[in-house]
Amino acid sequence: EDKLVISIPDISPNNTLYLMRRKGWSTQNVPEHNAERIAYLTELGAQYLIISDTSLLTSDALKTVLHTEVGKYQHIRVYKLSD
Repeated sequence: EDKLVISIPDISPNNTLYLMRRKGWSTQNVPEHNAERIAYLTELGAQYLIISDTSLLTSDALKTVLHTEVGKYQHIRVYKLSD
């Protein structure tokens, strides 16, 4: 529970973080889901990316960070961002 996460998309600010009892970042603004933003948040300490919309898995903007899938449940995917 102490690991910082990025949760995308989110229907409202921090809704998914609250429901998961996690700290980190979330956004509902799809253009913000890009590799540069993910890299910046990783530098700030984010260790996992949680995607709850499978259509984002084919996004060219995210392909560079979607390497290490560590979990999935129905339509939710979890990716490790750093070693």
